[in-house]
Amino acid sequence: MKIKKLLLAFLMLVGLCISISAKTVTTNASLSDNKIFKINGEEKISYLVGGVELHEQKIGALKDCAGNYYYDYDTFYLQTQANSENVKIVSWSYRNAEKWQMNGVSEIARNFEEHNPGWIVVGGTNADFFNINSNGQMLNTAMENGELINPDPNYSNPWWRGILGFTKDNELITGIPSVTNYYNLHVYTEKTMKNETKTIQVAGVNPGTLSETGINVITKDSGSFYDLTGYTVMEGKYDLVRRTDLNSFYLKGTITKVREGNAKEKPFDVREINGVNDYVQEFYLVAKDGSLDQLSIGDYIKCQKDYTGKYAEVYNSASYWWKILDEGTVMFEGHSDPKKREEIIKKYGQGYSDLGYVTCTKARCLFGVKADGSYVMTCISGSTSSGMTLSEAAYFMKEIGCVNAWDFDGGGSATIIARNDEGKIYTVNTPSDAGDGTERRVGNAILMVVRDSGFKVNNSKSTPSTVTLERKAGEEYSKMTNISITINNKEYKLTDDQTTCEIVGLAENTKYYATVKYTSEGENYTTTLPIVTNKYYHGVDIVPTSDGFNFNIWRTDEILYTSKIIAKIEDKEYVIDNADGKLETYRVKGLFKDDTYRISFTYTVTNSETGESFERTEAEKEYHTLSYSLPEITDFNLKKRAGNKVVVNYTIEDEDGLVTSAYIMHNGEKVKVEVADGKYTFSDIDVESSRHSFKLVVEYETPDGKPQKVESEELTLGEEHVHEWVEATCTAPKTCKTCGATEGEALGHDWKEATTEAPKTCTRCGATEGEKLPTEKPKKNCKKTSLISILVSLTVVAGCLVIRKKH
Repeated sequence: MKIKKLLLAFLMLVGLCISISAKTVTTNASLSDNKIFKINGEEKISYLVGGVELHEQKIGALKDCAGNYYYDYDTFYLQTQANSENVKIVSWSYRNAEKWQMNGVSEIARNFEEHNPGWIVVGGTNADFFNINSNGQMLNTAMENGELINPDPNYSNPWWRGILGFTKDNELITGIPSVTNYYNLHVYTEKTMKNETKTIQVAGVNPGTLSETGINVITKDSGSFYDLTGYTVMEGKYDLVRRTDLNSFYLKGTITKVREGNAKEKPFDVREINGVNDYVQEFYLVAKDGSLDQLSIGDYIKCQKDYTGKYAEVYNSASYWWKILDEGTVMFEGHSDPKKREEIIKKYGQGYSDLGYVTCTKARCLFGVKADGSYVMTCISGSTSSGMTLSEAAYFMKEIGCVNAWDFDGGGSATIIARNDEGKIYTVNTPSDAGDGTERRVGNAILMVVRDSGFKVNNSKSTPSTVTLERKAGEEYSKMTNISITINNKEYKLTDDQTTCEIVGLAENTKYYATVKYTSEGENYTTTLPIVTNKYYHGVDIVPTSDGFNFNIWRTDEILYTSKIIAKIEDKEYVIDNADGKLETYRVKGLFKDDTYRISFTYTVTNSETGESFERTEAEKEYHTLSYSLPEITDFNLKKRAGNKVVVNYTIEDEDGLVTSAYIMHNGEKVKVEVADGKYTFSDIDVESSRHSFKLVVEYETPDGKPQKVESEELTLGEEHVHEWVEATCTAPKTCKTCGATEGEALGHDWKEATTEAPKTCTRCGATEGEKLPTEKPKKNCKKTSLISILVSLTVVAGCLVIRKKH
């Protein structure tokens, strides 16, 4: 059957940004006390990535839904939001390149993330039955992200065995699948297998006799050598190869070279080269008729049988063992009654072991679908029982809202995992196999996965009202573009090269789900990222004195601050007002020396931007006043005297003689004083044109040898001189006209060279240097000049003679 998407509006649910006051909440149980179940305590709900919910509930249940004794059970289930397209259901087995390998569900989940960068596991359970005492192969058909790694069916009727198949759009198709009786070679441009260029039906895989037409595929699992004389051979290196118990095959890898075949050969996984074993991971594509001309070196291929008919849309599948809830009907109700048992077998078929697996009590692992289209993965383990029968399990699935449900492998295999807020995958239940909660190594798992947001929270930079997100490192995350992060209805748009984003205006100690949208390699993704703001720390330190306590207050956040404290010391209350956020210390005096007091306090936290506030209470604790009196500065003042003198008056109380030194800090310089003197005079203090600061510091040592100090307030005299600067000139630096202070250097002259009309002159200030250049005169006895003069004279004489002739 195909379960359709029901309400399009639900697609928006994952995109909503919600905030929750804690990481998990407890509520009244979604189950109800009835004739079958009793509720034991509150239900715990944890909100995970992608809007997935993890429900945990202790219950009691009647065995076979009859009698009056309730066995105790721990129930856990993961639930997607209705018709969520962002949470995908995938089937996965641990990826050893050349053989089946069992592993715990948590390790299988981590292995999925390793082989599918950009995707993360939210939660999941174990899935199909498997060869627990041999190779770990799942017993029935399994497809993993389009890879039909086990094509072998083991079915008699769809009530007993079948697949839960999920399309790329996450729609569910169930039943007994149809599979091709031949292998196809799917050809891709790259290893991700996103762009398929062609599909070629092959002549056979590891055939007894090679076909002279078409492509023969030979893997390392071939039982014999082949005479490949006259054949063209394309060698390849596999990434994954599988052989099933029924001698079916799956293969994927890269074509690396082409050559002519030899008389006796076969591919290997390991070859000895120069005395060293080398993992060559070979496969051959062999043809005699030119069929290999369709392929090229560098092509990535996948060789498998394929689902057909309506199952051709399936992209992930895992096999179930018994359907237990059908459109709201519990399928094996009353199976304990022999007559009813016969009716059930007649109606649904015998299945395995005459309903033996239905009637036995085991920890159960289940998959269900609710009326709104949300998917449910359930694990039920027994506390005072070995587990539920399948009729009890079906009633439970119905009680939590499922209309259809199926059973997976149970018992010691039953495991449910989830991803916590720190991004770690953990085991939710306590598997019974090892007795210590260790996960059983299983054949495969069914997982809820979402696209990785690509960001992580930098806790060191986050506060009670802000969270800093940083983009993860790695090639997959560098491909992210068109990034937007939405939280609390506020959208943050990031540039493609932006690596950090500060989210502001958040509530303290609150969990949020940020919606992250981005594009990667042409695909648009939407996912969620859980973030939690830090808990506000009040910043109140209670420091004991000999006669009371000092409440020291320090600011712990830029926006939130402790605006009021109501402290209770024994039966007396003290109201400490810090409305402006500037109070540093509040002293409580009049208590007994060396005595114990019970102190609790309530504090008000105010948001400096919005004015909103909330209250918190610190539990009562015991504090002890000191057995000695601390040195104390009770007086510190200044007096200006004539002649530029300043007198500093001070009083230091040191009842128990703890003071080791005292000094006055004057404009950063230490001036030692005596405790008993009470006065110190400074001479030559110019307070008319400069500012002077004074602070008294008393150093002491506690009876247990710890050095401490106490300081007075800082007092000042005089005003800070404000310079009236005259800008620098060629000959003088920048100079204050009131005090004569200088800054920088003189500019220096900007000379213009001398001419015949002016001496060397500064263009800035007009100063001159030297004299102007002399005017140039002809030199005596210059042959060139004399010759010119003679020629000019002759020309004049000749002209005169010509004129005279005319007359």
